[in-house]
Formats: sequence, C-alpha cells, structure tokens
Amino acid sequence: MYLSARDSKAKHLLVMRKGNMYVFDIVDRDGNLLKPAEIQSHLKYILSDPTPAAAFPLGVLTSENRDVWAGLRDKLIAAGNAEDLQSVDGALFCLSLDDESMRDNIHISHNMLHGDGCNRWFDKSFTVILTKDGQAAINFEHFMGHNRAAAGEPGLCCCCCGFSLCCAQTKVQPGQRAVRTASEKPKKTLTQLYRHLTIDAMQFTKGGKAQLKKSKISPDAVAQLAFQMGFLRQYGQTVATYDSPKKQLWVCIIQ
Repeated sequence: MYLSARDSKAKHLLVMRKGNMYVFDIVDRDGNLLKPAEIQSHLKYILSDPTPAAAFPLGVLTSENRDVWAGLRDKLIAAGNAEDLQSVDGALFCLSLDDESMRDNIHISHNMLHGDGCNRWFDKSFTVILTKDGQAAINFEHFMGHNRAAAGEPGLCCCCCGFSLCCAQTKVQPGQRAVRTASEKPKKTLTQLYRHLTIDAMQFTKGGKAQLKKSKISPDAVAQLAFQMGFLRQYGQTVATYDSPKKQLWVCIIQ
C-alpha cells in the first residue's frame, strides 16, 4: 500500500467503473451521512455515464511492485496530477462497480481477490466490490480489517451502498506518454501472477458455526486449524502461524 498523509477532513468516496474514477462527498458539512435517495441518483449517474472504459487505467498501476509504482507515481505527480492523486488517496474507501456477471464461485473468488486490476485501487485500505449481477465482497488490507471484516464490515457495506455522493469525476490525466507506456506492463505482470493462482471451492454441508459453538469450539480456530492441516498434508511440514494470538485455541482443540 502507498500511505499518504491522512486528510482528517475528507468526506468523499472513491468510485471506480470501467477503470474511470469518480469522487463524491458522502458526509455533509455537519458531519451527517447523506440520504440514501440522494446516493441512489448519483450511482445511477455513474452507471449511465457513457464514458468508455479507460484506455490507460491508472488503477492497474497500484498492482505493480512497490518500488516500480513509487517511481510511476512520482512521474504522475511531476506531470501535474498531485491534487487528483491526493483526492483518490484521501477517499474514505473505494467502491468498485464491475460490469461483469459471475459464472461460479471460482470466478467470483478470482474477481474479488484481484480481477484484471483495471477497476481497482489496491492502495485503499478496503474496497467494496459490486458486480453486474449483484455479487458483493470486500477486498481489504488484513491488518486494518483483522478480526472485524468477517463480522463488522458487511454491515458497513450495506450501509455505505446508500450513501449520497456529489457527482464530479476525478480527472486524473493518464494521457502523458510515460503513464500510457507504463500502464501496459502492470497488466501483463498481474496477468502472469494470477495465472499461477489456483482456486478451488468445496461446500461443506455436514455442520457449521452453530454446531461448533454448541460444542463451545471457536469456528475461527477450526478454520485456522484446517488451513494448517491442509498445508501439512500437501507439503509435509508446518509453517509459521499468522494469527499467533489464537495459537492457544488451536492447542486446546488438538488436545
């Protein structure tokens, strides 16, 4: 993530569609969220906007290697885009409207995790993603959302979808030669990365969190233990545990 100085007075949301970026105020001068009806009209404006897909989508640059992206960002700023980038960076969060319908759970997983990168701004702490057929997910930076995303953020998502926004497209100008040339390589790099990513899904119907809680077992601990057991069976070894604070729970379950 590229971390810029946080604007404590920011009241706007970043919306992306077809690689184009829009920013809208979602809080009024008194600090109140605007009415859902107002938001709906502005979201309709975005969805009906005839602007074609961005030929050189800036969002895909955020999928690049951090050092590479930092260099490209400096070129954007030097070309006079500092204010626009600050507006994008300072947005409360990002809402990505994808003009694509999902085929199955595997397709959904790939799209919500990375997509093609053109309709994402990966530097945002979290992005609410909505597809054409109504599928929704939150792509978030783990540290920010740790222990909250599964329970708290979906409710936030439902609330945010009703925010009212001030329709003004952010005019980050991607026409500079350096940016035009640079936008092609990140697309290829990202494509190469996710081609090596295999995702499979299985729906377990023999029980769920209700049954686990009835037995006074943490559903999160069982999920984490399943990850560890799966890795052990696949590679014949265990690795460092990310959620180390829950290690005690795993030990109790193993015993």
